[in-house]
Amino acid sequence: MSAELERLLVELGRSMDRPPPEMAVENIMLALRPRRRRWPCRGWPLAAAGVVLAAAVVLGSLYGTPSADSTGGGTLPVSQASAEPCAGWTGFVEVGHDVVAARYGWEPPSLMPWPAPLRIRESGIGPARGVVLVDYEVAGVPVLLERYTAGAETTPAPAPLGPQSLLRREFAAQYRITAEDGGRAGTGLVKCRGTRAVWRIGDAVYAVTGDLPDWTVLELAGAVR
Repeated sequence: MSAELERLLVELGRSMDRPPPEMAVENIMLALRPRRRRWPCRGWPLAAAGVVLAAAVVLGSLYGTPSADSTGGGTLPVSQASAEPCAGWTGFVEVGHDVVAARYGWEPPSLMPWPAPLRIRESGIGPARGVVLVDYEVAGVPVLLERYTAGAETTPAPAPLGPQSLLRREFAAQYRITAEDGGRAGTGLVKCRGTRAVWRIGDAVYAVTGDLPDWTVLELAGAVR
């Protein structure tokens, strides 16, 4: 193996975010075994480049291209941060379970079929009049659970849970929260994608959105308390 080819393969390996499996290494080394030369010496650089390309294809097909943000310091995994079910939220701050429980008397679900929450956010328009957003990942898919306190208006309006009430593909979602004195305390318009259910429990309105089958979305919605 030429020194240049060896250097290129070493750089290729260093670019991977995790070690390649043994089978991939064996396939690459098999391609590098000395064989009877069937091309002139002047064709060696081109052949070497072809081997490097083949190695890249083998490893790339197994791992894909690492994201440039894979070492970012965000709370959410890169896969979720880059594909939020609803985008356009403004004026929200990250909070803990204790804050949500104290202000709203509610805790985000964390038992089956729900996993543990990844992040909890709250609108900054005052206690007992806000919106709570909870980020999850279900079966590798980003899922957003929204809770609107009493007095909130949402578009689409809440409806009884069922296949006929689900929204699909891409759509806009709007909310408005009215202050105690009748003034407008907060409004928002976001763009969502996936499957979405909007329903009411008592005085509060809930919505769940994710690129999941209808039955999964309905199962998640039905497990919210």
